[in-house]
Amino acid sequence: MACILYDGNKWCNPEIIPFQPIPLDPFNSTLHYGITCFEGMKAYWGVDGKIRMFRPWDNMTRFRGSMKRLAMMEDFEGEELQKIIAELIKTDQRWMPKEIGQSMYVRPFAISTQPTLGVAPPKEYGIFVV
Repeated sequence: MACILYDGNKWCNPEIIPFQPIPLDPFNSTLHYGITCFEGMKAYWGVDGKIRMFRPWDNMTRFRGSMKRLAMMEDFEGEELQKIIAELIKTDQRWMPKEIGQSMYVRPFAISTQPTLGVAPPKEYGIFVV
């Protein structure tokens, strides 16, 4: 899975880490106020044997808009997230079906990581891709 955290001041370096649970504080604002969004993407093998993503820029445009509406205001570069997703897909390519017409579902999502009980824009949040 990919993990990119915003610590309240800056985006931290992206990481590709083993798939694992995400620890959340019981006061996490995503749990209480639904501060989360997601996209659904597809990756598949081209006839030339190369990995393709279906319309990734459209996904990034919607994802960035969703994060802005949720007051996750520190914008990120959509192209950079696409590169991280491509790297994750390359890492996990053994899971991608080889049959024509089939694809691997890729789910980028963002959540507040802030442990605050109270209605306010999150200052800490993260983007994850599974």
